[in-house]
Amino acid sequence: MVTGANCPLQANITKLQKFSVYCVRVQIANTLGGGPVSPCAMVSTDEDAPSSPPVNLTAINVTKTSITLSWGPIAEKHKNGIIKGFTIWYSSELESTPKVVRVHGEETSNVTINSLLPMTIYQVRISGFNGAGDGTTSDFHDIWTSQTVPSQPPENVSACAVNSTAVNVTWSRIPQKFLRGIQNGSVIVARRIIDTVLHSDRNLTVNASMLGVEVDELQKFTMYSVRVTAYNSAGEGRGSDVISVMTDEDGKEK
Repeated sequence: MVTGANCPLQANITKLQKFSVYCVRVQIANTLGGGPVSPCAMVSTDEDAPSSPPVNLTAINVTKTSITLSWGPIAEKHKNGIIKGFTIWYSSELESTPKVVRVHGEETSNVTINSLLPMTIYQVRISGFNGAGDGTTSDFHDIWTSQTVPSQPPENVSACAVNSTAVNVTWSRIPQKFLRGIQNGSVIVARRIIDTVLHSDRNLTVNASMLGVEVDELQKFTMYSVRVTAYNSAGEGRGSDVISVMTDEDGKEK
């Protein structure tokens, strides 16, 4: 109510609901009472950004390089306008700035994010947006992509003869970013080189903690090619460059 003989011909009405339609009527009154009431004027309050995120953000399918997300709608009382779509933020621990995906349409309830790194944890959150902008975001959800084979071979592979029937092979670990998963072990392959032709001879498998192994039961005074490969549950990765090593001569019989 606005009172006073010199009252302005306008008034601010506060504490209204967001994005709501109101019927406004005006009545002039004096000491004798109120006069006629004006016809109803329909007015609406503006939109505001959604005050709650979509519910039940879930990863419904995960591959080595993609994550498919689904979510439920924003509650009606928190929309504060007409929902135009959804914004998804995602990043790995290797990224300082999140990437953004926007999908349009209030009825949209899933999206697939591609071009991700294998065996990497991504932090994902979501919000809805309307004409006033992005609303409240969800909590972060940690989602792992699947494993793939190591993208690099073991490094610094070397070999030396131990005796006439054995060589010692050593190597360095693959940097974590190239493992693409949890390394289960390493495979060491030693093949005889006879007239430039490789002959299958010895294959050894060792656990991931080992960075060296003695390959025995080899032929005396023979040239071998040696290669080391790392593997995880997705399979073997690329093998190291081949190196050559020769077993020792055998001692002369007396």
